[in-house]
Amino acid sequence: TFQLVAFITAFFICLYAHMFKLLQAQKAQSRQTLRMIRRSIFALFAQLSVPLLTIAIPIGLLFTSMF
Repeated sequence: TFQLVAFITAFFICLYAHMFKLLQAQKAQSRQTLRMIRRSIFALFAQLSVPLLTIAIPIGLLFTSMF
């Protein structure tokens, strides 16, 4: 279970890093387009981090209660 959570977290971190690279590559675009892309990236981060936290927090509590 812990390996699955670690894999999912690493996958999303790589996904966000790739999105930020794409965002920096689009600097020639207008400021409004950059703002829209940045907002969509943060919205995606918020939507994906909530389910990950709901998985990670009980697992973390389980591991801390074991010791």
